[in-house]
Amino acid sequence: MNKHWRVAFCGLGSIGSRHLRNLTQILNDRKETYEIDWIQHKDRSIPNEFKEIIRNVYKYDDTLPVGYDVIFITSPTYLHREMIEKMQWCTKALFIEKPLFAFIDEKLTRINPECIYYVACPVRYKRVIQYIKENVKREEILSAIAVCSSYLPEWRPNTDYRKCYSAIQKKGGGVSLDLIHELDYLSYLLGDIDEIYNIRGKLSTLEIDSDDVSVYIAKMSNIIAQVYLDYYGRVDIRKMTIFTKKDTLEVDLLCNSIKFLRTNKIVEFQESRDDFQKEELLYFLEIIQGKKPNTNDLECANKLFYNTFGRIK
Repeated sequence: MNKHWRVAFCGLGSIGSRHLRNLTQILNDRKETYEIDWIQHKDRSIPNEFKEIIRNVYKYDDTLPVGYDVIFITSPTYLHREMIEKMQWCTKALFIEKPLFAFIDEKLTRINPECIYYVACPVRYKRVIQYIKENVKREEILSAIAVCSSYLPEWRPNTDYRKCYSAIQKKGGGVSLDLIHELDYLSYLLGDIDEIYNIRGKLSTLEIDSDDVSVYIAKMSNIIAQVYLDYYGRVDIRKMTIFTKKDTLEVDLLCNSIKFLRTNKIVEFQESRDDFQKEELLYFLEIIQGKKPNTNDLECANKLFYNTFGRIK
């Protein structure tokens, strides 16, 4: 018998809306039924595309139903802690957007031992990352450089970039934390960060008060990694260069390609953003059903968040 899912979303911005579209498509393809609610932090009307999907709308301060299969925490980062602390008692599982928290001194006061906590790490599910994980031995890697450059005003169409949380330091904005995905996939490939240094600042004319450029240098056992992040690059770049004992790999995470510069081997994949986001959702649904291990629970996410940002020199 196909499962019936009870789901709620805390936040329906760009990423919450993407997850909702992808989730309903997955469940429709599997011929599984669902009820989806929306828990609002601020009053908003239901977006037209979701009027036939969303069943109930609740305010954050309402007495909420219990017994959800999963609640998605897709609100701005500065709201994560209070959302998690309340929602963890209403559901069997939480899907929490990365980064986990906005500030280094934040932590949960209580944890529900019956709840599954999964923190998003979608870039791990890109096929180029999976290819490296499966085909490039860690002991062959000497160093790596990751770059993520993009233009913040173009991130969210029809939205004033100056009012989004990314632009506001007190809401946890800034590239150092906002683009934590680069440090996450490097840790996934290379291992835990043992030592890390960071220089960040505000260099552009963007009307924000958060940092718009950040450079990390990290040591992972015997591997040195560099990460460059910015909000002001006018051409999108998301690349990684891996230096191994026998070759140099150029990994393009936007074009979904890997070039082996010495041997001239090229590996390419056909993949859209929704493809790897769906792969993560499929994996998450199997975690809930006890079919797969939880590969990024609170302990794993805390290790990256606190051991990285708490140890920056």
